[in-house]
Amino acid sequence: MGILNLPKPGHKFRTKDTYGSFRRKLKSITRQGDLKNLADNIPAITKSVKAYEKYIKMGGLSYRQKFTIMNRIKKVDKNLSKDDLREIGDILDHLGK
Repeated sequence: MGILNLPKPGHKFRTKDTYGSFRRKLKSITRQGDLKNLADNIPAITKSVKAYEKYIKMGGLSYRQKFTIMNRIKKVDKNLSKDDLREIGDILDHLGK
């Protein structure tokens, strides 16, 4: 399981905790997949992504929006390692396609 299992940008994208949503799939990836070290950062990631859900539904995030989300996550969670930041960046890149 990896980043490709997360929902893609588009009109069906949801962050709520329903079947097939971003939050639920992120939880499953951090439980079983490659991103186990992000398990403690799930609330910060989903809260920051939820603020830009409208733009993700319209087709994806721009570079500026990804940068803003990354800064929000850094402010909420001060204990991020370099690996965490890299993996969060990969998730945001997935949402920007």
